Amino acid sequence: MLNFTLTHDLLQRACDRSGFFVPESGLVFFGLRGAVPAGGALLRDFASAQELRPAAIDHVTMACTIGQWKPAEKMLAVHLGSTVPNRATIGKALEHGGAGTNQLLPGWYKFRKGMHRQGAKTGHRAFRQASFQPVRRSRDNLSYDALDRIDLGGPNGTWVADNIHCAHSRGPTGFSSAGCQVVCGLPKSQARGFAPETGPWARFIETAYDAFSAQEEFIYVLFEAADFASGSDLHNPDAVQIVRFGSVGPAAGVVQQALIDRDLLQGPPDNSFGRGSLAALIAFQMQTLAPHQVDGVCGPLTAQALGITLPNLAAGPTSPPKIAPAPAPAIDAPDDSELAAATAPAPTGSAPLSPAEDKTMDNDDLAEIRTQLERLAAQYPELTPLNAALGPFLGRLLDGKKTVIGVVGAVLTTLLTPGGASATDVKALFEHLAPTLTGAAPILQPLFIALTLWGALGKIEKRLVNKL
Repeated sequence: MLNFTLTHDLLQRACDRSGFFVPESGLVFFGLRGAVPAGGALLRDFASAQELRPAAIDHVTMACTIGQWKPAEKMLAVHLGSTVPNRATIGKALEHGGAGTNQLLPGWYKFRKGMHRQGAKTGHRAFRQASFQPVRRSRDNLSYDALDRIDLGGPNGTWVADNIHCAHSRGPTGFSSAGCQVVCGLPKSQARGFAPETGPWARFIETAYDAFSAQEEFIYVLFEAADFASGSDLHNPDAVQIVRFGSVGPAAGVVQQALIDRDLLQGPPDNSFGRGSLAALIAFQMQTLAPHQVDGVCGPLTAQALGITLPNLAAGPTSPPKIAPAPAPAIDAPDDSELAAATAPAPTGSAPLSPAEDKTMDNDDLAEIRTQLERLAAQYPELTPLNAALGPFLGRLLDGKKTVIGVVGAVLTTLLTPGGASATDVKALFEHLAPTLTGAAPILQPLFIALTLWGALGKIEKRLVNKL
């Protein structure tokens, strides 16, 4: 594979081939696995064309590009990064059957502004997962291939949590990731004394948080760099579409209907290829194709097995994908947090998978609360979400003191409440010194109890964050 030039038109064609919806305005993120900017970790500005060179994936050196795209202006910026985990985390995961580390499948995803590892000393402003993510897990070696299991999450609608964050590395080696998408550079964090971001990560953050300050959510499209090589289908004028996770439009509906006809998916088709559709497609591939051909992508081979004809590349998507937002965990999850026991795709003869799984799975109000808390917490990274929710003044004032204040206050108000616990001397003393406090005791008591519980939750939160 030779160096190649990435342009708006080529990236748009790649999205059209996969049926990925791209908005006409705003900022879009993209990842190319197996190619890096020709200038390596050097800072690059937006341009109409960017030169990339192929790079071998070894899980030691950053061998990917994570970029930002302005479709309205047809401009791209590319940054050195990694879309794969590092080798150390893969080795550790082998001890647990692959759990704890993953590699994201190419597809269409959503991320929103927020803190990565909120409350930890390395916590920093980044981009949190906002949609379901199918991943591969390696159980037998220090790399990922077509024989590794595809994890579609747990049966109760939960899945792993991977973000886009800083690589914690000034150069191509020594990057930090157990499955997250990372960009070269150093973060602004407590561990660094809140020094400014550095390297490509600084430019990435500056563009998304400052230049596009009003945009909270970002589409992220991930591809293999080989898809862009000279001679690939992208350069073939007669190329047909493929259908994969995140595809929308008529081609996605054709594949869904074929899966419905085989009782692998419940209808009707909605032209949006989400989690349930992907699970059904993988189940079909496991039934009919060789193990190394199970990739969750309906290309020519799978289309032939399904007995369908995929449309020409000229027919692109017409509406945004309906991909479910991620559930809101109580605390920030680490790279590839295990939110539920993983399950394999449905075997032959199992109950059909419903396309309703492609739709929103969590409550919109909870998602909005999560967004607001993350936005507030991003302003005060030294505080955990529970303390940040109190605001900067109260959060810092009560940090580490809520439980003690709550317990003492609850005991005293219990003693002062009429009919409360007997402690005659103490009660008489307070009635003499502070009759107003005695009268207010029944009102203050539940407030102190609530403060005690809030403090206990904060201690649990800190303990969990420190473990991560």
